Amino acid sequence: MHRLFLAGATLWAVLAAGCAQVPHQSDGSARPIRDTAKSVAILVSAHPDDEMQMWSLLEADREAWPIFVFMNRGESTAACNNKSSVIGEFETVTLEPGELGPNPVPADNYTPACSEARINSTLKFLTLMSQADPHFPGQWVSKTIDEIPDWSTEWCKNNPDKSQCLPVDHKPLVWIDAQYRGAAVFYDAGDYDVTPQEVAWAVGQLIERRQSWGLSWAPISVLASNYTNGRGECIIYDHPDHDAVQQGLALLVEQEDDLDEEMLALATCSSDPNITRRYRLSDLAMRAAFGAKEDDPEHEKSGHTDDAGADTIAGNVDGAHGLAYGWLWPGHFPLGRKGQVALFHADQTFATKPGDLRPAPTEVIEIPSPIPSSSEDPFGKDTPAVASPEGLATSTPVPDESTPPPTDQPEPSNADQPAQAPTTSDG
Repeated sequence: MHRLFLAGATLWAVLAAGCAQVPHQSDGSARPIRDTAKSVAILVSAHPDDEMQMWSLLEADREAWPIFVFMNRGESTAACNNKSSVIGEFETVTLEPGELGPNPVPADNYTPACSEARINSTLKFLTLMSQADPHFPGQWVSKTIDEIPDWSTEWCKNNPDKSQCLPVDHKPLVWIDAQYRGAAVFYDAGDYDVTPQEVAWAVGQLIERRQSWGLSWAPISVLASNYTNGRGECIIYDHPDHDAVQQGLALLVEQEDDLDEEMLALATCSSDPNITRRYRLSDLAMRAAFGAKEDDPEHEKSGHTDDAGADTIAGNVDGAHGLAYGWLWPGHFPLGRKGQVALFHADQTFATKPGDLRPAPTEVIEIPSPIPSSSEDPFGKDTPAVASPEGLATSTPVPDESTPPPTDQPEPSNADQPAQAPTTSDG
């Protein structure tokens, strides 16, 4: 089994060698010597692998200092159970050449080793993305949080059989980039157990205490969330933790006078009527994360078509996502290259209100084209310089086209019509 993970040794050496101390004031305070960020983007995910659903926001505003926030540690995943009927035992799983397995190797889900493996995979992913685009954080330094925030209500998480709610440490684990390019914050609210109240509290504490935690205290430009949707036009994903993140950020904005609804960027279906931002991942980001190249016939062959006929590309170990997260699923998570037909998609749309998990058809919004990029090897020596902000798509407000009021028309008689079957939600 151990030889399956030898391919990951090189990256772990890079991660270890990259550890350094974030420069601080000589008086020992947490305040960095230089905080040159013009704004802060807080990207909140339920699980430590959802962050790519919001990546285009960072590409669109490269002056924002990113804080990746994770509400749980993904410890319920069947991939941590080496007797799982979903993926089989690790001894029988064939990892792709170069794919990084879990570290440490967990014996079961709902264990500390599973949580640690999930966190390490996310730090790996962000490190690899930073190698492709050095503008983003990826040289991680663990930050000890001595300050324990006040908690005004119960914070616990369910045990595996849901028979009891176990108390947990509400103090997050924090990593800061050694070059001060961003941070990653991991809470422990429980997998399939996150509540909107926990999200509002956790993100609120981070905002209030970020200076003492050594994070940038520049003005907040965006509060973003992972994807959720119950609309038939896009992939249906109604995970309760994802919904709790969106509801929790909306609750936080309601509670805090210095936060504004316009800061919210809640990843949603392109037919959501509350969309205010829409972007497409750059070609560099698509290739760096998924090994996906739009004009590459080999990727056309490896891709697949879903039932609606929309195009996707199968992720592979040429990309950071497949390398870091491939062990979580047989094969690799695909990238929805055209339309939002996969959980991770190039066309990303964001609303200021939580997604409606009921179908609500509306006109699909057209998305700008990706920026060009000349690199053939996102992680190699030919990696291009940081992409120019001028080449990135920008946010365009949705036209205000109100629906005209219905006219008074007599209802047609249905005496001679066959009975209609009731429609049901596909969410």
